Amino acid sequence: MAKRRPGRPTKYKPEYVQQLLDFFGRESGEWVEVENKKGDMQFVRKAADLPLYESFARSIGVSWVTLRSWALALDGDGGTLYPEFREAYDSAKGDQLRILIENGLCGGYQQSFAIFTAKNILGWRDAMSLEHSGTDGGPIQTITSSMTPQEAAEAYADTLRQ
Repeated sequence: MAKRRPGRPTKYKPEYVQQLLDFFGRESGEWVEVENKKGDMQFVRKAADLPLYESFARSIGVSWVTLRSWALALDGDGGTLYPEFREAYDSAKGDQLRILIENGLCGGYQQSFAIFTAKNILGWRDAMSLEHSGTDGGPIQTITSSMTPQEAAEAYADTLRQ
């Protein structure tokens, strides 16, 4: 039996593991038949709502902070207090990512929503890589006070030719 700190009894129940997996393991969307402006029937992709930890937490009567604390809780020996829940919590994050990407790529979510959500919920960031080099990938030419006036003038002239 896992050791807990004294205090208010936990609301944690082992059945929350499967409930969490089911909540986040949904399909990313479905094809539905709709009537277009001409009156013809056509199939369009309807995106599923993005599952959120906040929504799941509300459905079981706790806060999202409580979910996170269950996932991160340690027992008295330094092990995970609820290892099955931790695994389900991590798996749910993967399902959330899958649904966001699938719906973002097929136009099921507005582009700005998908980008904002990926950055704020999933921790994605815009990556920028800058590489500084001189001519033909060589070192950058710098002018220093230790150069003679002739060397400095030649180095400056080299930068103008690039």
